[in-house]
Amino acid sequence: MLNEEIYKSAINLWGKEAQTLMAFEEMSELQKELCKNARGKENRNAIAEEIADVRIMLDQIEIIYNCKDLAQRYKAEKLNRLQFVLSNYCPNCGTLMLEDDNRSTLKIDSAVDGQ
Repeated sequence: MLNEEIYKSAINLWGKEAQTLMAFEEMSELQKELCKNARGKENRNAIAEEIADVRIMLDQIEIIYNCKDLAQRYKAEKLNRLQFVLSNYCPNCGTLMLEDDNRSTLKIDSAVDGQ
């Protein structure tokens, strides 16, 4: 059985609402493990397991909301934007260094830009 068939079977068995709530639960469990790690616990395996659970649930959410292609487009746009920010970021001063039409360098505070 292909992954998508498995996901659809789970959605059909437990329902869209239940699977959406399960996605919340799995994201919460990942958050909990990340918080434990931030407090010094070595829990790499638990984090990896929760990431797998979240990815499985997100795949089901894409099916429930019929938005897989749209989510992939947004992901590509956001990765392109991140690449642009990273290639124009000055780690020494913490700003984006961009040139305007007059070839003047503009400093944009990264906090203002949302990064």
